[in-house]
Amino acid sequence: MLRELRIENLGVVVDAQIEFKGKFTVLTGETGAGKTMVLQALAMVLGSRIDPTLIRNGSVKAIADSVWNVSGIEFDHDLSETVNSEDDEILISRSMTSDGKSKAYLGGRPTTASVLESLADSLVVVHGQHEQRRLSNATWQREALDRFCGQMCTDLSIQVNKQYLKVRDLRSELKELRSAIDRKDTEVAKLGEELRVFDNLNPVANEDDILLAKIRKIENFSSIQSALTDALNFLSSDEDDRSASDLLKQAIRSLDSVKSDLTVSMNDQLQISSNLINEVVSELTRGLADLNLGEESLDDLFSRRAEIQSMIRRYGLPLSEIIEVINEKRISLDNLLNSDATLEQKELDLKQALEILRKLANKLKTLRESGSKKLSIAVTDELKGLAMTGSEFVVEVADLQSGDLVEIGEMLIGPFGAEEVRFLLRSGANVPSRPISKSASGGELSRIMLALQVVLAGTDKVQTFVFDEVDAGVGGAAAVEVGRRLAALSRTHQVIVVTHLAQVACFADQQIVVSGSIANGVKESDVREVFGDDRIKEIARMLSGLGESGSAASHAKELLALGATG
Repeated sequence: MLRELRIENLGVVVDAQIEFKGKFTVLTGETGAGKTMVLQALAMVLGSRIDPTLIRNGSVKAIADSVWNVSGIEFDHDLSETVNSEDDEILISRSMTSDGKSKAYLGGRPTTASVLESLADSLVVVHGQHEQRRLSNATWQREALDRFCGQMCTDLSIQVNKQYLKVRDLRSELKELRSAIDRKDTEVAKLGEELRVFDNLNPVANEDDILLAKIRKIENFSSIQSALTDALNFLSSDEDDRSASDLLKQAIRSLDSVKSDLTVSMNDQLQISSNLINEVVSELTRGLADLNLGEESLDDLFSRRAEIQSMIRRYGLPLSEIIEVINEKRISLDNLLNSDATLEQKELDLKQALEILRKLANKLKTLRESGSKKLSIAVTDELKGLAMTGSEFVVEVADLQSGDLVEIGEMLIGPFGAEEVRFLLRSGANVPSRPISKSASGGELSRIMLALQVVLAGTDKVQTFVFDEVDAGVGGAAAVEVGRRLAALSRTHQVIVVTHLAQVACFADQQIVVSGSIANGVKESDVREVFGDDRIKEIARMLSGLGESGSAASHAKELLALGATG
């Protein structure tokens, strides 16, 4: 629910802050005072594009800040890091400069207008003469009927969708399988030859790298062997007495012939060096003995690596992925060899899936047809009290004729059932029903939506409804009924209404007045909440245009008393 809205330098509003306290809030004021700017600010924080010319003259930018309580609201985005966990509130802000550039913030963090726009559908629904897209949207009409019909209908719609997708997938699989069977002999021969070539080579993962390492080892073999041999000869050799080992032995014997503290210490160090050289000699000897290339020749290694490289080029994949592809082709070959049995099972699966889909779709159709009549009557009854006597709201449930449909006998089933739902309006007894978008005026559309929302109260997950021009073309007793129905809707939702009618305003929990004034030759708007005598004066002004009229004030008190009792 909307808790606060702050507006700065938007239109005639210099700086205004509105705290929404009740479930039913009305915005009132003289025509041109700036009530529209409140709705523009709301649209701004919800990601809509705003005309830069609305920025107040002389101002660098316009700013709109809002605070929402999002307890119980489900979003498509993860907002866990932006919602204040203590009170389930979130801050949404947006600024816009005169060149049309804007900045958006969600929970104090930078975001985009498109993200804010995606959140809007979960936060608020705005009903106005130019905001009736939902009412004319075929998907929304179907979902509204399903909600009216109850949870069973909503659940059935979901089940039909899942089963429809299952049937479509099975049909696709069968089509591919039948196509493969038609090419069975050719495919079996092709796959068999491909697998035979692979199995003859029988490569292992990373074998290309392994072969390359072996080739490099052979190519370096001579230099490695020569280096090890030379090192061993330098350290220890039987051919002469000039090796390091022999020279150390001679040095040790020479020092042994002289007994002194100095020679003993030196002799010990020479002995350690001799031992170290003996260890290195042993390692060199073992290294030469282990330097064995085995039976693989350089030609053999080059030949195998060339075959593997050819396979890699042919498949255009690393060797490890080629092995995975081959394993999949083994399965494909096995499936082809057993395709007749697989086809029989797939056809049985499809037959069963179609029967389940048919039963689910029939149940859903029955619920929708029954519910459509009840919804038509309920909304029509509401419209009678909203100055639309003689108009009939018609919910039409018609068989689907086009689209991506599944045919079962004479039944055509789409992703959400075998029928389409259309909201129509009949404006007179002898007048044919026409789509709402083509037969209702802007004011009538708002009242139809109001009637629908009252009937559907409690089924819409959106918590905040904003109505603009809902009172267009009504007055007197009809206006009282509009106010009464808005009050009824506010029992389950937050309702914010821009109105010129005192008969509507008197039912509100909270009344916000937008008033205009001239400061230094420039028009400004003041936004304030009114209570007690001030509210009586505002209601009186709405009734007579004269805030000081005694008779209007008396009438205003009567209306407020009516609103308080409902």
